[in-house]
Amino acid sequence: MTCDCESPDVDLDCCPRCDVSASCHHQEFSLVLQHGETWTYRCQICECLHGETDCWPMDCPQLTCQNAVQEPGDCCPRCVDTNPCANPLLLQAGGRDSSTSTCVYMGTTYGHGDTWVLETDPCTSCECKAGHICCSYSQTCAASRKLQ
Repeated sequence: MTCDCESPDVDLDCCPRCDVSASCHHQEFSLVLQHGETWTYRCQICECLHGETDCWPMDCPQLTCQNAVQEPGDCCPRCVDTNPCANPLLLQAGGRDSSTSTCVYMGTTYGHGDTWVLETDPCTSCECKAGHICCSYSQTCAASRKLQ
């Protein structure tokens, strides 16, 4: 069923995102989020649930390296020596051909060098690098969304 929020006969039980009273406001930017929308804020995953914002800590992956670092602005520690997201020189080491490396995200397969924007957060873009998914959040994107 498609929800037409402009229709005066919209069934709010079937289309809770059409209920203006069920919307949430972003903690920092002038963004209005609808019921069911999720976003990342200060290393937390947040969701709008019937007009209330619910946030919980972001789960960080288990690391297997010995020299993990967590720099200011990073939500999770990361391996510097083995993470192509943090060390782009690894992708060029020894002339390794990464063209056959793929990444799978939400059921979609991406090739080495492919980029995409997250459907759940249009300010987060990702790139497939040698079989690793590398994502980054754009503060300027968030600021421009704030102005809309």
